[in-house]
Amino acid sequence: DNWKDVRLALSPAVAAAHDNWLEVEAISSAKESKAKVYLLTGEHFTEATALHVRDARRYTRFLILSAAGKRDIAADLREDQDLLALSALDRAGGSFVLELDAAPRTIELNAKHFNEYLLEERLVDVLMLRAIAGKEDEPGRERYSRCIKALLQVGQRLDPIVTQPVGADLEIVPLAHPFSVAPGGTLTVQVLFKGKALAGRAVLAANRFRKDVTTKTLRTDPNGKAT
Repeated sequence: DNWKDVRLALSPAVAAAHDNWLEVEAISSAKESKAKVYLLTGEHFTEATALHVRDARRYTRFLILSAAGKRDIAADLREDQDLLALSALDRAGGSFVLELDAAPRTIELNAKHFNEYLLEERLVDVLMLRAIAGKEDEPGRERYSRCIKALLQVGQRLDPIVTQPVGADLEIVPLAHPFSVAPGGTLTVQVLFKGKALAGRAVLAANRFRKDVTTKTLRTDPNGKAT
C-alpha cells in the first residue's frame, strides 16, 4: 500500500531544548498492518538521533486515532530501544493521527542563556516582563511539556480525522488535510492551548526534502491561525 508520514514539522516555540518528533513507518501485508514509531531528537530534522525512553511513565498519553476510532497504545511504549513502539493499524488504511504527550518538566538557565532563548523563540513579551521587573540578570526558570503529533497516510482514502483536535494541552490542527495540498499550495493551521485559539505566538515550520531543510517562522493571528 502507499503510505506517507508528515515531513513538515510545525512546533510552537515553548521549550529550551532540542526538537522532538515522531517518524512513522507503515507496514502492510495480506495478514496485518502495523506502524513502526520512532521518537527522534535534533534541530529542525538535522542531526537526528533516536531518543530512548528511559521511563515510560513520563509519557502521560500515547494514542492512535483513525476513522475506526481512538485507541490507547501506551502499553506499546518500549524503554531503552531505538524503536519507540510497534502498533497495529486498521487494515482498511486511511488517515491516522498519533499523539504522544510528556509530563511537564522544569528547567533553569542562567540569565544570558535564558534571555537568548527568549529572543530566539520570539517570546519578546516574556523578555519585556523580566526587564520591567528588573530580573533580566537573574536565572530564568521554565516549566514546559511536550505534545507531539504525527500524521500517517496509508492508501488513498483521506479521512477528516487529521483536521480535528485530539485534545492535547497544546496542539497544531491542520484546517485542511495536508496530503490533499498540492506542491506549491498553502496549508493553514490553528494553534490551540487547552482547547482555545492561541494568538500572537511564533510557529516554526521546518520542511525536509531529501537532505535539505528549510524553515520559516510565522505568528498566529487573533484566531490562532497561521498559513
